[in-house]
Amino acid sequence: MTRSRGVLGFTRHQGSLYVHLEGPGEALIVPAAAPGPGPYLAAASHRVSRWQRHGKDWSFKLDGIGTKSAEIGGLRAGEETQVEISGSEGTRHVRARVSNEGVLALTLGDGPEVQVRVL
Repeated sequence: MTRSRGVLGFTRHQGSLYVHLEGPGEALIVPAAAPGPGPYLAAASHRVSRWQRHGKDWSFKLDGIGTKSAEIGGLRAGEETQVEISGSEGTRHVRARVSNEGVLALTLGDGPEVQVRVL
């Protein structure tokens, strides 16, 4: 992940590797044995944009119709984190715990767009 460009993350499913790309335009995918340090997108129910890191904080946006969810990998197992979720329903703050596998699973609401910030 650290040597790739235009890549938000990846997931493995039924023996295949799926790569989440940042958007239109060229992407450079450099396979590695491990994803490298820091968060990466493991799964999302809708289109992801504005993936940004701000020191230890990071944020992204989901767009589309219906209930949105995302899974973020590469985090410290068991860690508890503060998540800010903003959308048409307003802004709310929730505490979420990272799984033993280092994945943070988030259910984010059903507005047309949802901005997520993890602190």
